[in-house]
Amino acid sequence: MAGIPAALWALRGNPLDIPFSDFESLLSSPDDGSLLVALLPLVGWAAWATFTLPILVELAAT
Repeated sequence: MAGIPAALWALRGNPLDIPFSDFESLLSSPDDGSLLVALLPLVGWAAWATFTLPILVELAAT
């Protein structure tokens, strides 16, 4: 469970340090794939959290 966040941190850095002004310019400019590349780490963090939180809840319940 720690490998995915380590890889995401190494590839993209802190998920909370996202310059949202970049997203605004990406959304208003023609699509060249940059938006997908910018959103993939966020999707990865969300998927990891969605997987990890229920596991931690079940571990605490046992």
